[in-house]
Amino acid sequence: GLPMEVLVRRQQVNEEQATTRKAMVLPRDESSGSSIVTIESLQYSTKHTYEILVEGSRVAEGQFKTAPRRGPIEFQYLLASCINVHEFKGYPNQPVWDFISGQEPEFAMLAGDTVYVTGQGWDGNGVRCDRVLSRNMDQRDECHFANLVR
Repeated sequence: GLPMEVLVRRQQVNEEQATTRKAMVLPRDESSGSSIVTIESLQYSTKHTYEILVEGSRVAEGQFKTAPRRGPIEFQYLLASCINVHEFKGYPNQPVWDFISGQEPEFAMLAGDTVYVTGQGWDGNGVRCDRVLSRNMDQRDECHFANLVR
């Protein structure tokens, strides 16, 4: 797989003061090309934006807020799985994300099955990462979901 660059920026009113953290990540063969990255030294209770770049092209972006310094705290979160935007056995129109967005979750966990790989997603070497990325981007382009994650 291709290496990915992950950029995390602290949101600032004045962009000149933005702090950027970077990490390079390689897809892991033992997990079908998925990756895990840890970005350290982020400030507590702070909004951040992130971008994921592959060969210099942005393939994903979003935002998140770090947890407060001390707990316990109360928060709202989203736990979801089994997302399929394609027409065959899927849901090409997903207005439920508008309702979820209205609940203002502070973070989301997409627990699995966010991409369903069909016969075209496999070849003699296993999963075709380009097909998985394509299906993931199809889900991100679904208008209701896009409003939630951007």
